[in-house]
Amino acid sequence: MLNKEHEIGLYNTNDIDFSINSEYNCLEKPVIFVNSSGERLFGMIYKTQKQSIERKVGIVICVNSVKYRIGSFRYHTMIARHLSRIGYYVMNFDPAGIGDSEGVFEEKNLFEHYCDIQKGKFREDIIDAANFFKSQCKLDEIVLLGLCGGAISCLIAASKQKEIAGLILLGIPVLLDFVEEKKEKFDKASTITSSNYALSILVPMLQKLANTETWSKIFRNKIQWKDEFKVFFKSIKVITAENFKRLSFTKNDKIYNKNILSKHKRYNILFHKSILNYFSSKRKVLFVFGKLDYMTWVFKSEFQDKVLIPNNPYDNLYEIYVIENANHIFSLKESQVELNKIIEKWLQTHFAIF
Repeated sequence: MLNKEHEIGLYNTNDIDFSINSEYNCLEKPVIFVNSSGERLFGMIYKTQKQSIERKVGIVICVNSVKYRIGSFRYHTMIARHLSRIGYYVMNFDPAGIGDSEGVFEEKNLFEHYCDIQKGKFREDIIDAANFFKSQCKLDEIVLLGLCGGAISCLIAASKQKEIAGLILLGIPVLLDFVEEKKEKFDKASTITSSNYALSILVPMLQKLANTETWSKIFRNKIQWKDEFKVFFKSIKVITAENFKRLSFTKNDKIYNKNILSKHKRYNILFHKSILNYFSSKRKVLFVFGKLDYMTWVFKSEFQDKVLIPNNPYDNLYEIYVIENANHIFSLKESQVELNKIIEKWLQTHFAIF
């Protein structure tokens, strides 16, 4: 959190101008702004050195869950520098209680914090950041970018803030980590909602069962075999049910109905309402997932296959990409390179600056 020394010292941003990052060929500046609760939030603004920009487009990056502004594996900082180098303005920041910003995080279990974020904890701070950024840099349009908890936060913020022109949602979760009234918590079996993910789990499990060392660990009680069996049987159940459904459906069975909801006990209704409300204003969204991420297949089975079916009314508003060999946080360098290309192409298509 910021203190008085910060205010009169290093973080007195009124006295700081943009500095040149020669390695990335962009300009960078630390900033402080006040949110609607009166707390001072810390961020960084990145901008291009190019002068011939026809339209100023800014991207606000929200933290993923409880990590601070640089993101997992410094990805937020890297994508900010990459996009600013090619002409976009970018801002990442710490919401209240995170990193260098004022505010306090309550003492509670981590999964409860995740659930708070999935229900919109960062919503107001994102809107305040976007308004400050747009005014500070005199931007024409604002796009929000977030990973995981940052993605759902950006969606919730944009759903009722029509000044937000676009969304880049990476690995967005559609299940809550905890549903208090139902006493439903996260467990691995509950994430198995499609045959794609079930097969990715089942095949390695069957291979392990052919290994004598696995059985040795089971008999020595070195493996949580009850949890493993739960995952095993859930995988079988999902694969069987999906194949039966595929056989019983005809081509005309699927008719668009926005009221079709997932029956999963932890399905985030706020996600569903927010994305439909966002689509209703004809704004663009980019979804990107990692193929090795279970959230990819939960999104597909619980939302995409139910709502984003052929001939749905939002067909021209969204693009969905799944990156091979990428995990939830796109930690591999090759995953980040591919992700950067997808984001850059989408921005240049829908938010061109030249």
